[in-house]
Amino acid sequence: MEVLVENASNIPEGSILSIRAGNVRRQGTLPADKPVRFAQTSLLDASPFKVDIFAPLGSSRVVLRPKSDRYTVSFGEGKKMNLDLLVRDLSSAAGETAPAPPNARGEDALSETEAYLKKHELQVFIQNLMTSVLADKPDDPFAYMAHHLGNSVKVAPPPTPSAALVPVQRRALQKKPPRLMPHKKGFDQPAFVVEDFDGKLLTLRELEAKDLLPPSAELRRLLIDDLSKVFPGKNVPSPLTDIVSRFVNKDSFATQAISLDSTDCFYQMPLAGARPVLHFEPQDMVATVVTCGGLCPGLNAVIRELVMMLSQYGVQKVYGIRGGYKGVVKPETWMELTPMSVQDINKMGGTILVSDRGNPTEEEQVQVLMDMGVRAHFIIGGDGTHRGAYDIAELMKQKKWDCSVVGIPKTIDNDIPMLDCTFGFDTACMEAEHAIKAGYVEATCNANCIGLVKLMGRHSGFIALHAGLAARHADIVLLPEMTISLEKVLLHILDLMQSKGHCLVVVAEGCGDTLLQSSGEVDGGGNKKLADVGPWLRDKIVERFKQVKLPLTVKYIDPTYMIRAIKPNANDSVYCSMLSHNAVHAAMAGYTAITVGQINSRYVMLPIACVTKNPQKRVDLRSQRFQELVSSTLQPDFTPDGMEVKEPEKASENPLLSVSEPVDVITAFGAGAEVRRLECEHLSLTFGERNLPTTLMEQVKGGEVSFFDSTSWVTQTLGLPGVRLQMAKAGPRRTLYFKPAEVAATIVTC
Repeated sequence: MEVLVENASNIPEGSILSIRAGNVRRQGTLPADKPVRFAQTSLLDASPFKVDIFAPLGSSRVVLRPKSDRYTVSFGEGKKMNLDLLVRDLSSAAGETAPAPPNARGEDALSETEAYLKKHELQVFIQNLMTSVLADKPDDPFAYMAHHLGNSVKVAPPPTPSAALVPVQRRALQKKPPRLMPHKKGFDQPAFVVEDFDGKLLTLRELEAKDLLPPSAELRRLLIDDLSKVFPGKNVPSPLTDIVSRFVNKDSFATQAISLDSTDCFYQMPLAGARPVLHFEPQDMVATVVTCGGLCPGLNAVIRELVMMLSQYGVQKVYGIRGGYKGVVKPETWMELTPMSVQDINKMGGTILVSDRGNPTEEEQVQVLMDMGVRAHFIIGGDGTHRGAYDIAELMKQKKWDCSVVGIPKTIDNDIPMLDCTFGFDTACMEAEHAIKAGYVEATCNANCIGLVKLMGRHSGFIALHAGLAARHADIVLLPEMTISLEKVLLHILDLMQSKGHCLVVVAEGCGDTLLQSSGEVDGGGNKKLADVGPWLRDKIVERFKQVKLPLTVKYIDPTYMIRAIKPNANDSVYCSMLSHNAVHAAMAGYTAITVGQINSRYVMLPIACVTKNPQKRVDLRSQRFQELVSSTLQPDFTPDGMEVKEPEKASENPLLSVSEPVDVITAFGAGAEVRRLECEHLSLTFGERNLPTTLMEQVKGGEVSFFDSTSWVTQTLGLPGVRLQMAKAGPRRTLYFKPAEVAATIVTC
């Protein structure tokens, strides 16, 4: 009797075909280049035959009767996979003679597969492996067996631990099996891999959208403007061959970290970096740099690195425009920047280009830039500055002027949407922390004293939030995002003064438009002038203590201009250089109307619309970071009684539709990629479930808490080549495993 594989459509390479009749089994891998034969025709009396197929996408078993017939085995979901089998009797097969049964079960009577198994002594191993498959019932039998086969390679046994070794040394020799490395698979699509906490393979199958995106979320690819679409490029090889170890291809993208429990739109963005081919001839270029808006730590560092990288490309003329956009139309005030002239400016705060607010018309600016032969125009500023940059870039294209306009986002408030952070923010938080610590010293070292610190943050309270968390001394932190009852704040201050004898209050300047109304006036950059909340709150506190006839001293600290006028710290200095270099790389490659930034630790290029059309980034009062602040200060909920805090309204339409296009998850990750979910060990696997209600709400004294659950997975953008890790989010859970009152915790530093 023999079995012929007539057609194996869509069957993955390496699938295992196993046929058993009675106590005899024959097996081989598919696609089969020859039939699977039974050498003993007497087995025709054994009925039925059992046929097993093990493949990466599933398994199947059929029962065949000993007759000449054809069978089709189908398995898998979605894309059907078929295996056509012809089972026939050797004695009745046309043109063939039934083989004589062997007298003895020697080597010559064994099939090639059985001879191989006997030679390598694998019979017992395969028997145990098949028993394990049936016992464990894995989702993917093929991957399960591949994993165990990979671990079955014979290696020299480790030396037996000496009895003289102490128990700690003996345990150190008992290492766990190594975690699996990327699989050498034959999938045309990206793969989804799940391992347990010991590295045991649980799932290996083709990646599906549901593995990464919730049903209501969307993945879109951002589109950036390329001058080569309008103007013929010079196609000059990059002169940075000796400096850059790896150039970035034009079709290289980075995908935002994707959360399975989020309904947001996620984006895929072009990677920033040096390109192998330039759009401009560096020797013929003129470049300009302009800073707009308020001061920020790191401005001079950005200017320096722009000049240095342009010089490395070979650009001969770089001008610094003094006085913001107003200075663009005054070329007589421009200053030439050279590597020598900017060598040490990164050690100074502020900007050597004298920043200013206010804008002349784009028509005037473009005409001057064209007259001066400018081919690369770098702007450093916030959302208003970027709006002007976009208009300049569009007008230049209308006038058929081949010039790249590239932005570098600047705001000390860290309110640029999508970005991890803006340059100078880390330095500002460091300096603000010093102010909070000074306020704490004043409050605790003077009798009946309140330390009151006002920090920057017009509409976003990130500086006050991060500095408050860093200092860990504040009793009250007030942010512009909060809806605040002044009466509740004053009552809590009274309670703290009577219980502790001192109090430290931190208030963001943006509360000058929430706690009290501003005049409504705007400055030259179109920003609303805010009422000065610091002195106003100080007077309200003093007035209340006079009413209750309690002694009080208030030490008021306003470090606003100290925070933004200092030089950048080490972290911001590195960040400034990376942003500047990537801005120059983008301009030399011919990209325009873009800005550069860091998203999920990857440096990317973004259309300017990401800065100008998206709403400003603000502190999420349901975020884990804000909950940490509440836990640190132990401040109550200051929302006025009877008022419901509404969730921020989301735009009815995605503001970035015009500069993005939908992209399929499979296309975004590319062929050969892997998404690996890292399972975490949980005590419930050993000791059973204990679903106890959380006590966190009692500790934060009101407010809302965002909890994470079994769907809270996030897929990172970094990893080994071709590998993206999917990890469980860290944060508060709705249920606890331990009763807090019964827990004895230990902390060890090594």
